[in-house]
Amino acid sequence: MADTESRNSIFWVVVPSLLLGGLVAVMIVAYPRLAYRNAAPASLVVASPGTAPAPERAAGDAGMAETDRPRCGTDGPLRMDQPIRVHIAGCRRPLRLRLGNLRISAMWRQPRSRDHGVETIISVHRRGQQLQTMRLAAATGVGLMLHVGTLDRAGNRYVMVQSFGDGPQISVDLAVPEGPDRGVVNLGAVEMTMLDVLDSGPTDIDGDGRTDFIIRDNRFFTEFDAYGGIAPPPLRIWNIRRGRAVEVSAQPRFRFVFQQDLGNRRADCLQGEDGVGVRSSCPEYVATAARLGRFRSAWRDLLRIYDRERDDSAMNDHFTDHLRRFLRANGYLRG
Repeated sequence: MADTESRNSIFWVVVPSLLLGGLVAVMIVAYPRLAYRNAAPASLVVASPGTAPAPERAAGDAGMAETDRPRCGTDGPLRMDQPIRVHIAGCRRPLRLRLGNLRISAMWRQPRSRDHGVETIISVHRRGQQLQTMRLAAATGVGLMLHVGTLDRAGNRYVMVQSFGDGPQISVDLAVPEGPDRGVVNLGAVEMTMLDVLDSGPTDIDGDGRTDFIIRDNRFFTEFDAYGGIAPPPLRIWNIRRGRAVEVSAQPRFRFVFQQDLGNRRADCLQGEDGVGVRSSCPEYVATAARLGRFRSAWRDLLRIYDRERDDSAMNDHFTDHLRRFLRANGYLRG
């Protein structure tokens, strides 16, 4: 009897212990699998063959947006008369774009020397025509603005590129890959605050069948005011002929454009208290009026408020003399 009770005691102690141990073992084996099955999928970043892998994010970059990483591609499809932003900072080989029989490639190149910055190479090619190449001192991290449009009645196309360079300026470059006007030209640089006429895109404003390219005259920037003035610079109008940029601003058929741009320039100049308007608004007013054949009347307006002791400075000696020389040297005045 005693032996039977002893066996029962051992049974009720050993068997539950074995069952509990087995249950624990099963949980140890099964739990990682269940955890893996129920866990959120890990993020997988795969670099395309033409894109440089994104660098590991440092601890201090935790707030950096994904769009701040180097990219290789465009913000949309390439279409006629629809500007798109192009990103090449993350490219390991040229980014290639296609529009009909037009081929465009964009890529950055390491500085040739310590005196040079990163160079951007834009190549434009149409089968059967000579390759046209633009070499830009562009800040690749900001991206490029690319615009393909029609140059003339024959349907020949142009590729316009707006690129950031050193400082807050945008360089405007063109490549014409076909027709009698093919070539590469630079229309100059404009400040970031002067993009109003570029944003609307080039068009044939005088109806002669040839696209007219309009930008602000960056030569006025800081010429008379160290802070760039308060008035937008006058317009410059360009045509592309035989692979060269030809300024046509002085031609009478464009006077209506300058009339529209004249706007409130006279009022802004005349209300120049303490000389602010004289230095910052009057040069642009007088120059625009000169395009309309109204230089003398605008000059009289200027002299009404000009004060030599107040308005002359070491930067521009005699303001009126400086302005006359400047307008004559830059084609606003003849003789």
